Amino acid sequence: AQHTFGEGVEWVQSMGVIPLEFVRMHYPVDDPKLPHGLDVMAILSFLSGPECGARCEAYSGSGCIHSEWINDHNFALGGIEIMKMIRTMAETRQPALPYKSMIELFEIVEAARRSQARGSEPVYLKELRE
Repeated sequence: AQHTFGEGVEWVQSMGVIPLEFVRMHYPVDDPKLPHGLDVMAILSFLSGPECGARCEAYSGSGCIHSEWINDHNFALGGIEIMKMIRTMAETRQPALPYKSMIELFEIVEAARRSQARGSEPVYLKELRE
């Protein structure tokens, strides 16, 4: 979601049977790049068999899109890209993403954990930053 829509998640909501099964990330309505606001739902599933899978859905006032399922059989390609990024970071001694972006990724995961622990209550990232 962040790779496609950038930084700026305002709050996160998480629900489901397993931890972080459905994670909703909300971008604010007043973001000039996203004039209708935006919600992105990351769906993780280990319930459909031995493989795990993930997909994303994004929706706003102007429409919606969804990704194909990414599972164990096609994630190997993503792993290769991650290893290339790690190699580049080691060689250049520069982060692959701005530090602010990397920190926001951790904040999203922590907010999702807190949300699910609180019965799916939305958790604002600013709460984690205070």
